[in-house]
Amino acid sequence: AKEVYITSSSIVEGSPAIKSRWMMRLFAVLQAYGFKELDIKNKEHYISLAKEIDKPNKYIDITPPAPCPPLSARRRELSATWVEKLMRDPYSVYAKYILSLDKLDDVDADARNADYGNIIHSILENFSNKYPKNLPENAYEELLAIGKKYFYEDITIEPSIIAFWWPKFLNIANWIINFEKSHRITVKNIISEVWGTMTVKSPKGDFIIKAKADRIDIHNDNKLTIIDYKTGMIPSAPQIRSFYSPQLLVEALIAKRGGFENLSALEVDSLLYLKLGDKTGGSKKEPLKTQNMQEILEEADSNLNALIRLYDDEKTCYFSRPNPKYVIAYSDYDHLARVKEWEASNDTDD
Repeated sequence: AKEVYITSSSIVEGSPAIKSRWMMRLFAVLQAYGFKELDIKNKEHYISLAKEIDKPNKYIDITPPAPCPPLSARRRELSATWVEKLMRDPYSVYAKYILSLDKLDDVDADARNADYGNIIHSILENFSNKYPKNLPENAYEELLAIGKKYFYEDITIEPSIIAFWWPKFLNIANWIINFEKSHRITVKNIISEVWGTMTVKSPKGDFIIKAKADRIDIHNDNKLTIIDYKTGMIPSAPQIRSFYSPQLLVEALIAKRGGFENLSALEVDSLLYLKLGDKTGGSKKEPLKTQNMQEILEEADSNLNALIRLYDDEKTCYFSRPNPKYVIAYSDYDHLARVKEWEASNDTDD
């Protein structure tokens, strides 16, 4: 004996199986109308009918959104973070700052990696503010004491999550203190979590760029090292040089112009990422290696000016993901841009 299975797209013969409730109800209705069994002699007829159910009236080639708002609606101020998004995903800038759309917070959301990163930043900021010049002899213990305050006095974090995050922080704290002992030999002062601004002159009007530096170290020779803490991925040197990861470059331009609070214009000598923790629990420092920092900053200044002028042209659209090589891993506005639809529709090398 053979059993016949009917789906939305096919009729399949196979081994005996228990009919679904839908099938049992279907046969009950057919029997009520006098049909003793389902006619499956013309199987292709039923297959064609099933296919017709899902067949669209027409196929539409979905293209990426490309809004071109007037200049009067365009943003005249951006943070360094959003300058990066203007490079990688202009549509997100359009959605947030022109449509004024913000993602709603999840209801009863669990703590996330972003929360962990914020806690680590706060701990290191507190430590640097407390000891901006010389390290105390018990530096590791002092850092742990600050860490305990943030981890164990924050009642919004579940104990089970703290049990996972605290050991990671212990590894970071040990690495940070070892780094500080060697790095601070030439450092005379540290400024943490400081805001700065700069003005980009454009034919269509001034454009304000702002940034918040995780840390700026002033060396004995009055040259600066700008440091960014990262608990996530660190951008590559080509991404930085090509201005697709411009955070530190923008901060350096602001510092060079004296745009940071309580800090005069000084020469930027180096840019440094501190990668705090990875899958193995380790940390590392990633400097932007160069023999001529001033040449890099001149190139960054040129790129920033070109970017502002580009979007001062009303013919320039705010595309979604214009460069597949430098796509942002996650955007709050991908669903609004219907990325999954047009990526599938335009799945070609172009």
